[in-house]
Amino acid sequence: MIVPRVAGIFGYYAVQLGDPHRDLLAASPISCRLRVGRSGNCQVRALGTGLPFESASVDLVIVSHLLEYVPYPQHVVREAHRILRPEGHLIVLVFSPTSIYGIRRMIDLSGGEYPWNGKFIAPGRLHDWFEVLGFGSAGGSYAGYALPSWHQGLAGLLEKAGERWWAVFGSAVLLHAIKRQPAVRLIRPRWESRRSRRKQAVPAVERSIGGK
Repeated sequence: MIVPRVAGIFGYYAVQLGDPHRDLLAASPISCRLRVGRSGNCQVRALGTGLPFESASVDLVIVSHLLEYVPYPQHVVREAHRILRPEGHLIVLVFSPTSIYGIRRMIDLSGGEYPWNGKFIAPGRLHDWFEVLGFGSAGGSYAGYALPSWHQGLAGLLEKAGERWWAVFGSAVLLHAIKRQPAVRLIRPRWESRRSRRKQAVPAVERSIGGK
């Protein structure tokens, strides 16, 4: 789901936010790869809303199952936009409310165990945030059509059927966006018009011989 996309993105710096126990950047050809979080196997300790990186300095940011568990997920997306260079890549993974996971969360009686204690985010909402910030869409994908506790054989069957028949109802959603740089239109002076005005004929006063 994520490996083919990550493997095709090049640059100098890559950052992973959330899901610190999984190395989602392992397939990346980028040499400097950092996992950022408050705990777990992270090289940088920081919040997703206040990243210690310069603006426009990172080539790839992965936000994996973090937006569902923070008070202001849109602030995390805005911070990712800030540190990404122009044409940099943002990959977001979230749990969708319109899925088997979403139904399971609605009827959860476990007292708030992961992942049911999060606020699942609809893909359409993420698209709205991307559009406001100036991201361009680079596609996406869905996965997860069975619950983890189901029998492996049944889960495998549902995964294959879901990918073919009801793909948009996958529990795990991957959205890929690119930070677009607004085009700058240069306003040039109209030199040709000025030259043409200089070349215009100037009336001359003819003086006849004898002063007449």
